[in-house]
Order: sequence, then C-alpha cells, then structure tokens
Amino acid sequence: MRVFLVSLITGILKDLRQVIPFLAILVAFRVYDVGGYQVSIYMLGLMTLLSMFAHIVRRLLFKGVDLEKLYETASINPVASALVFAAIAFVYGTLFLATAGMFK
Repeated sequence: MRVFLVSLITGILKDLRQVIPFLAILVAFRVYDVGGYQVSIYMLGLMTLLSMFAHIVRRLLFKGVDLEKLYETASINPVASALVFAAIAFVYGTLFLATAGMFK
C-alpha cells in the first residue's frame, strides 16, 4: 500500500510540473483582466482543474495502466497511432464542447 501511495504521489507531482506554466498563465489572466476575457479564461481554468481531477481518478482506478508504455507501442504501430490520435481528438472535442456549453 505504501509503495502505491508513493508512486501515486510522485506521478501526481510529475503531472503538476507539466501543467504549472499553463496554470501560471491562467492566474495571470485572472489577476489582470485583458480585454474582458476573464469569463472565458475562468471556464478554461475550470476545465483544466476538472481534467486534472479526472486524471488523478484514472490513476487511482486503473493502477496497472501505464500510458507511457502505450505511447511507445503506438509510435511503432500505425494502427495504434491512429487510435491514440482518435482518443486525443475525442478528449479535446469533449473539453471544447463542455467549455463552449458553459457560455450559454
């Protein structure tokens, strides 16, 4: 159990290091209102936080799935590359629709 918690925390910290520049930009836009874009930036920030939460939940529920190994496999096989591309496009499309749906 202890090994799992340590690996989970190190994985979360690794993921947070990758999103820190994006979060810094969101904070800068939140503090300084650039042309009245605070609402859209707030929605993008909210979707970013929800995505991070979903990623942590995925790590908790599916401990054995290593996405780096899947990525390496996808770089070898063209069909796997197409599936990875479709999955990423689906996730981005879902985030875009969720963010655009908040504007109503």
